[in-house]
Amino acid sequence: MKKYIIMMMATILIVASCKKWDDHIALNTPGLNETLFAQIKGNSDLSLFASYIEEANLDTLLNSSMNLTVFAPSNEALKQLPDSIGQNPASLRRFLLNLIAGKAYYTRDASSDLRIRMLSGKEFSLTRVNSKRPI
Repeated sequence: MKKYIIMMMATILIVASCKKWDDHIALNTPGLNETLFAQIKGNSDLSLFASYIEEANLDTLLNSSMNLTVFAPSNEALKQLPDSIGQNPASLRRFLLNLIAGKAYYTRDASSDLRIRMLSGKEFSLTRVNSKRPI
């Protein structure tokens, strides 16, 4: 009888701890259930970038499940883009492919020698300038 009570208590403890484990591993980060393009489109400061992505037919790529890194310029920065790029579909696509890497990179990975290959084929250096912010 004593063994039965101990086994019952152990079972209750195990079952009760499963809920805590489920809570621990739950994905509670906002945006993880959205595509990259949906996140870009949802940011009002990136609305011009989102429209360029659609014009260049790259929205399908950013809506895919691929691991990508996008260096998205703000509306203010894109207003400085020369008309020769913004109004030429081929130039616009080349420009945008310079801002998308075909792999996930994190700012914490920035170092003096991190080279990122963009979808255009060009390489970009992600360098840590100080201990807080990479550029």
